[in-house]
Amino acid sequence: MHVVCPACFNVFDPDSDEHPVRVDCGHVYHEGCVKGEGNCLMCYETYTEDDRSRLVLETNDIDEEDAAIREGVKKSLELHTSALGEDRLAALRAEVVALRQERSARTAGLDMTDSIIEMNRKHNQSMTTQLARIKKDTQETRERRLSLEEALKSAPTGSNNVGIEQGVGSNEGGHTEGSGVTR
Repeated sequence: MHVVCPACFNVFDPDSDEHPVRVDCGHVYHEGCVKGEGNCLMCYETYTEDDRSRLVLETNDIDEEDAAIREGVKKSLELHTSALGEDRLAALRAEVVALRQERSARTAGLDMTDSIIEMNRKHNQSMTTQLARIKKDTQETRERRLSLEEALKSAPTGSNNVGIEQGVGSNEGGHTEGSGVTR
């Protein structure tokens, strides 16, 4: 008779020190696989150490019993595997939903970042245009100042200066009152 422990998947061996035990719900395991208190790995029913019964394996095989036990173990394993598979599938589906939500949030964040970058690009372009205009105005002002300074240096001094002052600030040839600064 070849019976497999559903916890470790090893065959029960009558010559081994690993004795089979039956928990209260009827499932059979190696003694080392179900020490103390816990839940049955097949049906999740709670058991205590007192709920376990040590079994003795006989070596005289009876084919019908062997087939029935194998079929029982096989069905138990299928149920256990199916339950684990469904739990795992549900967990994976929940993980997929969470990952999709995270991706959606990150996409929204990236869209917002792209908008901010575009606004900054436009602002920088505007500031660059303004800076170029200010530089041009500054250069024109410097050139005008230099031109005026050159004109002032080349202007005749003395009696001619008075005429220049009178001509620049006059109304129809008159002179301006005030500081005498030319305009």
